[in-house]
Amino acid sequence: MLSELFRRGVMLGLGAVSMTHEKAERLVDELVKKGEMSREEARSFVDQIVERGKQEKDELQRMVKEELGQWRESVGVATRADVARLEEQIKKLEEKLDQISRGQG
Repeated sequence: MLSELFRRGVMLGLGAVSMTHEKAERLVDELVKKGEMSREEARSFVDQIVERGKQEKDELQRMVKEELGQWRESVGVATRADVARLEEQIKKLEEKLDQISRGQG
């Protein structure tokens, strides 16, 4: 079940993120050929489309990361840092156990 924030983020990013530089150039080339736009306007327009796509991609990534973080917290999934901390504790306990068993043995 996706939250509304996550759903909106995905919908927001789908359009512009899928607009690659090549697709944008093809689009404006058609407009230039039809005389609806000058070459300079076309270059500026492509740059704007690509920049907007990058911004929306970044926003989508931020929203997905936020949503996944909330999901992880709600279901109690351990982070890499949690696992690393537990591994270190296990290592220290194993070392103590080895010391104890050598002392008694």
